[in-house]
Amino acid sequence: MKCYPRFSSVEVNSRGAGVWTAIEADKIYVVATNSYIGTGRDGYLLFGEKEESNTYLEEAQTFIDYCVEVGTIVNLPAEEYSTQSIIFPRFSRVED
Repeated sequence: MKCYPRFSSVEVNSRGAGVWTAIEADKIYVVATNSYIGTGRDGYLLFGEKEESNTYLEEAQTFIDYCVEVGTIVNLPAEEYSTQSIIFPRFSRVED
């Protein structure tokens, strides 16, 4: 059985850059996630070996604190959404 890759054309829009660019294999990126995903308990080992810093803060409260600090939260323009497009393949696995 052949498996197809789940991701293609992955890009990053670095803070302040304002443009989407391809992820560079030799560059280090900082990513924030919750502990469930970060430790692979979702079944994906996306982060592999990583430097971990657990704040032990509850995610919803962290977001609320951020909103209070910023004051006004506005919708992002569509071109800044983290997911720019999704293609749903008819089959995710095919026989060789």
